[in-house]
Amino acid sequence: MRNSQKPDAIRRRGSASVSGRRAPFTRRAGSLTAAVAAVVFAFAGHWLWRTLASVPPVPEACLQVDGRRPVGNAGMVWIAGGTFDMGSDAFRPEEAPVHRVTVGGFWVDIHDVTNAQFARFADTTGYLTLAERGGSAEPPASLVFVAPREIRDLQDPSQWWRLVRGANWRHPEGPASDIARRENHPVVHVAYEDALAYARWAGRALPSEAQWEFAARGGRAGAAFSWGDQPDTDDAPLANRWRGVFPL
Repeated sequence: MRNSQKPDAIRRRGSASVSGRRAPFTRRAGSLTAAVAAVVFAFAGHWLWRTLASVPPVPEACLQVDGRRPVGNAGMVWIAGGTFDMGSDAFRPEEAPVHRVTVGGFWVDIHDVTNAQFARFADTTGYLTLAERGGSAEPPASLVFVAPREIRDLQDPSQWWRLVRGANWRHPEGPASDIARRENHPVVHVAYEDALAYARWAGRALPSEAQWEFAARGGRAGAAFSWGDQPDTDDAPLANRWRGVFPL
């Protein structure tokens, strides 16, 4: 196709003009607009870079390894069997009396099941946890820790544990929460039957109480804690646990 108009006529039609000539303010205004836009974009780019740089990245392990179905003994460690003194006479009544137990060698995960791992299981199988299904006469709900403003009776845990509808492993604090950027956190709101279903899907099994305690002791026979007998203090922490005034 051809255009019969002359180049000069085409240029004049596409620009603001005064008596057929390009308006002198057009070029200057365009240059000023471009300069302002460049400054705005530069500032926005710097702000975005600072914002993204301040947010810690999601650990790659939980996305590249933990989110996949376990293969063989991946992510596990071998615990050689042995005989040990199980229980304690110095702490909770249900841990007494101390008694000798022998366990055979076994494999155990090196860390808790993560949200990423459980998500792969749930998304693949369509499994719904007990907290998501609810009971025959109860709506789906789960217990959530809520710090109370005051404590009336330390024997009444309902003061800080609240039954929250819609709370489950995908929404740990309730419907308004999620597990975004918490893929590497341990999965919560999981009942025994849910853990058993995951273990079977993964081709594994839940450890017995004796196996778990034997592994947790780390070979320290008779020690009060997994690291020894030294008390844990806030000044020299030896364990990852709640620190502060509980349950406030």
